[in-house]
Amino acid sequence: MAMEQTSGTTTRPVYVIDSPRTCSQVFGKLWMAHPQLEHIFMSMMGPSIYGPESLWRGRKASDKIQESYTDLMETANASGTGMFQPTTYQDGAAKIEESVKDILEKGKTPWIKDHSMCIVPPPITTKWLSLTPQPPSLLANPTAFTTPFLDSVTPIFLIRHPTLSIPSFYRKQRDILHNAATDASFRILTSLEWTRLVFDSYLRRRGLPVSVSEDPDVTAYPAEQVPLLIESVDLIYHTQAVAERVCDYVGIDKGGVQYEWEPTPEEEWPPSALARAFFQDMLESTGIQRAEKPAEMGIDLDRLTAEWTEEFDEETARTLRGLVEREIPNYEYLRRFKWVV
Repeated sequence: MAMEQTSGTTTRPVYVIDSPRTCSQVFGKLWMAHPQLEHIFMSMMGPSIYGPESLWRGRKASDKIQESYTDLMETANASGTGMFQPTTYQDGAAKIEESVKDILEKGKTPWIKDHSMCIVPPPITTKWLSLTPQPPSLLANPTAFTTPFLDSVTPIFLIRHPTLSIPSFYRKQRDILHNAATDASFRILTSLEWTRLVFDSYLRRRGLPVSVSEDPDVTAYPAEQVPLLIESVDLIYHTQAVAERVCDYVGIDKGGVQYEWEPTPEEEWPPSALARAFFQDMLESTGIQRAEKPAEMGIDLDRLTAEWTEEFDEETARTLRGLVEREIPNYEYLRRFKWVV
């Protein structure tokens, strides 16, 4: 059985921690106009993608990948947005902590959003992926942030079935980041391992056991001590219930949630080619788009592998399938803790 959650505190910053292609843009859009919030959006992408310790440096990467990152860096710097500042992980984390203080002084609630792979430094990700099998998540703090800061925020975790998130990320990034599915950097960018590391670190610091099983007994965990974890399928198909639960959990007004919005005029789109590639659907949208039934229903990996073979090629399809199968235990473990709509 999955878990119920209780409300959080009204004065604490909120940190949304997810991984690529988990519907996190939709999730954030619901609160983008909320008058009680001020957003810190993907600030750790600078250190993790462009900084001196970035995820791809020193790993298998073609000249085309190196060139694409250089081009993206130039575009990002020209934009002047500060979204992709090529700082170290430590400096990036310190900047967020300082920004949080400034927002709180203005009487607003900081709403921070990052991918988990952007906040777990490469010395940890590199070591973790070199171990087979991966050990249980026993780190008290696997992130670039100070432990007091992590314990001062209200964390929200967002997950999606890897059968959907991994090929979606490959599809979106192949013409802009040029990572092959076989690249070590691609696995780091798509693994749920980092979400699990950070989630488990909250359990450990709160004195709760960290299970080595993919099927933990969630009844042993006091609900009020477990961070709120949302599955993207619930976000898409039970949007209002999820949004209201989040508002209760972090202590903000439910009336500030937006369920519809105007599309963003193209002249206001971010100049970064990376941002445009991943945000275009949201920029053009007016609300959440839903298929007649969730893609999560009746997932058939054999059928999907055949589709990936036709869309990409046989080697890519085989690699994507292997990555999916490797991530499913992490997904199943985390899913046990999700909030039930």
